[in-house]
Amino acid sequence: MGGLVDGYVPGIGDNVAIIDDVLTTGGSIRKMYAVIESTGAKIVGLYAVVKRTEVTAEVLINGLRVNYLLAPNQLL
Repeated sequence: MGGLVDGYVPGIGDNVAIIDDVLTTGGSIRKMYAVIESTGAKIVGLYAVVKRTEVTAEVLINGLRVNYLLAPNQLL
């Protein structure tokens, strides 16, 4: 899977949450979305531990909002 999936490869009937460590532009999550989508699995959520960008607008990928645990001002 292009080196993005190691181990179990999800397929039809699987529900998948994509989790990234740091959200800056959403590029990594977009790549993973495309890879997981190609397997036929259902993507049920998008998450990041830290939202690095100061942009206040929601980050949407194919209609799903990327949720995050911490914003930059919470890391102080």
